Amino acid sequence: MVRLTLIVLAISAIVGLFSGGLDFIFTKMLSVFVVK
Repeated sequence: MVRLTLIVLAISAIVGLFSGGLDFIFTKMLSVFVVK
């Protein structure tokens, strides 16, 4: 049971980092296009 909780936490952390990274890249690209 504890192992399952750790797996879920790890997956949610990875997904959070991934979506956060995508959001950061998207905002960066958007600002670059807006400046030009």
